[in-house]
Amino acid sequence: MLASIIITNYNYGRYIGRCLRSCLNQSLTAKNYEIIIIDDNSSDNTDEVVKPFLNHSNIKYIKNRKNIGVAASANKGFKSAKGKYVVRVDADDYVNENFLNFLVY
Repeated sequence: MLASIIITNYNYGRYIGRCLRSCLNQSLTAKNYEIIIIDDNSSDNTDEVVKPFLNHSNIKYIKNRKNIGVAASANKGFKSAKGKYVVRVDADDYVNENFLNFLVY
C-alpha cells in the first residue's frame, strides 16, 4: 500500500460526500491507497452520506463513541493507516485527481 488518506469529520455530512468523491477519483489506482474516515461522534447525517461509499474496498469508516477532538481523531487514523505515505484532509476539503501521485512520486 502506497498511501493512506485520513479524513477527519465532525458534523460535516453536508460536505463529506464531495470530499470522498474527490479522494476516490485519484489517478493512482485504488489498490494502491486507502481512505480512512474518522467520524468524531457526529450528530448530523454523516452516517447516511458515508454509507453508500462503504462498498469501496479501500474505504474504512471509524466512528468515535464520544467526541475526542480533531487531533486525537487524526491520531486514531494514523495508527490504523497501512500506507507508506500518510496525508490528512478535512471532510470539507476537495483534492485534485493527481493529489496522491504528487505525494508518492
